[in-house]
Amino acid sequence: IQDCEDAAANADMVPGNEVYCILNALRDYDPASFPYTSEAALRTALENFYATPQYASYQTNFSGYSYHTGFSPDSATGNGIKALWNSFNTTIPVNINPDPLVMQPHYDKWETYVAARPVASIAPFHSSSLWFMFNMLSALLSNALVTAGFAVAASFIILLMVTLNVWLSIIATICICVVILGVLAIVFLLGGALGMFECLVMILSIGLAVDYAVHITHFYSISKGTRKEKTTEALCGVGVSIIGGAITTMGAGLPLFFCAMTFFKLCGWFIFFTSLISLLASFGLLVPVLMIMGPEGDSGNLAVCFGCKKKGSASPAGKGELKGAPSSIEMAS
Repeated sequence: IQDCEDAAANADMVPGNEVYCILNALRDYDPASFPYTSEAALRTALENFYATPQYASYQTNFSGYSYHTGFSPDSATGNGIKALWNSFNTTIPVNINPDPLVMQPHYDKWETYVAARPVASIAPFHSSSLWFMFNMLSALLSNALVTAGFAVAASFIILLMVTLNVWLSIIATICICVVILGVLAIVFLLGGALGMFECLVMILSIGLAVDYAVHITHFYSISKGTRKEKTTEALCGVGVSIIGGAITTMGAGLPLFFCAMTFFKLCGWFIFFTSLISLLASFGLLVPVLMIMGPEGDSGNLAVCFGCKKKGSASPAGKGELKGAPSSIEMAS
C-alpha cells in the first residue's frame, strides 16, 4: 500500500493519483480487518474480496481492472501469495518515440523509485509495454556503437596497410569520423532517431565513408614532392574519379527518398548524405589538412619506423635512373 501511495503522491511520475492497487481496494472494503497478521490471512481476504459486489463494480467501472492489479496465488505453499501487481497511469506520453535518448529519463525515474522500495522476500520490479522496445533499442544502440568503434578501427588498419603511413591513416580516420557524425546530425534534423533501422544503417555507412579518404591518402602516399605538390598530384590523379563516384552514389540513393517503408527511406538518406558529406569532407577538410600538415619525406613511414628502410635513403640503382650518371650532358659541335 505504501508503494502505491508513494507513487501516487509523485506528480512527476503519476499525475492525478491514477493508481490501480488491489490492496487499497481491499482496505477500503474492509478497513477494520486491515492489516492482516499473515500472508495466508491476506490471501484468504483477497479471494473473498474477489467474490464481492464491490470488486465486481471495480471491474465494471474500470476497463481491464483485473489486468491492471491483482495477485497470483502460490500453488507450491497452498496458502501463500506468489506475486502482487499494481498499475499506474504515468506521465510518459502515449505516442512517445522509443528512442533510448528520449525514453531514458522516464525509465530512470522508475528505476530510482523501485530501488528505494523496502526490501521484501521478492525484489520488486517495474514493467511496461514501452520498456521492451526501450531495452531492445538500448542494447542495439550499445552494440551499434561498439561495432562502429570496431569498424573505424578496421578502417584505420586498412588505411595503414594501403598508405604504410601512420600520420596519413590518422588524418583520414578523423575525416571518416567527421563524416559519420555529420550524417547522423542530418538524419536527426530530418526527424530521424536512434532507432533500430538507424543503428543498422549507421554501421553500413562507415564503409561508404572510408572509400573517398582511402583513394586520396593512397595517391598522396605514392606521390613525390612537398605537401602541396603531393596533394595536388593526388587531386589530379583521383579527384575527378571521386567526384564522379560520389555523384553516381548519390543518384542511387535519391530515389529511395520517396519510398513508403521507413527502412528504405533511411537507406536513401544514409547513402545520399554519406556520399555528399564524404565528398565535402574529402575536399574541404582532408585536402586542406594534407596541404598544411600532411607527412613529408619519411615522416610516419612504417618502413622507416620498423627499420626496413633507412631514413632519407635514395632509390636503388636500375629503377628509373643510372647509378653514377651525370645530372646533365653538354654537347659541343
